[in-house]
Amino acid sequence: MNPSSLDISQLGLNSYKDKIPADIYSPMQAFTQSDVFLVPIHKAGKSVTNNRNHSHKNVEDWIESLGGYRIGGWTLDRNNKQLNEGIYVWRFHSDWLSNDNKLVNVTIDNRHLNLDKHTFWHDATRHADLNEGYTYNDLFITVSKTSAAKFNVDIGRLYWFAGGFFKPVEEFDGRCYWLQEDYPKNFERLETEWGIRLMKTDKGFMPSHNKIPANLNKDSQALEVLFRFSMKKTPNATD
Repeated sequence: MNPSSLDISQLGLNSYKDKIPADIYSPMQAFTQSDVFLVPIHKAGKSVTNNRNHSHKNVEDWIESLGGYRIGGWTLDRNNKQLNEGIYVWRFHSDWLSNDNKLVNVTIDNRHLNLDKHTFWHDATRHADLNEGYTYNDLFITVSKTSAAKFNVDIGRLYWFAGGFFKPVEEFDGRCYWLQEDYPKNFERLETEWGIRLMKTDKGFMPSHNKIPANLNKDSQALEVLFRFSMKKTPNATD
């Protein structure tokens, strides 16, 4: 099976469409070319080790042990304060599809510990690439006038979200490359494209020169680097 051709509506999952505000559902559906469902969460301690820090690699470990496929999409950040303020943040995430067509979230997130399912918006057009070493920035969208004014964004418009900054999804492909030792070519990309060379120190990777400006609002290059590269030792708990 080609995961990109998956019709997620045929997997017997419960749709979450009716729970999503129309101003969020329409742009997300157009963006992903797919739909939103509740996917069962596999609790830790069964079958294979669960690494909660990296869903994409975690699914690959399951595939190596049990077969199946990695299915990419967006998991809803279950931050009750954000949701109560009309803010929906989605993080790129992989679920595991078994050989008998059962889709399961095999990655534990702290906000899902007491839940049996997570909200998963399948994406028919994107996947995390573990060979090149990239995933996608978070997505941000709001239906609240107050939140839109607070963050200077438009209601019902999708934005890439990184480090407190926003970029409309139509202006950028959203790819975010991991700056980790497993992906040396990403360091080369950073130097070739942006002139920033990182050196490994006892405090982690640091610029050898060209200090990255602190005020990203006044430096477009630094802002582009923020969206294009991630220096986290491990991706977010739901990545």
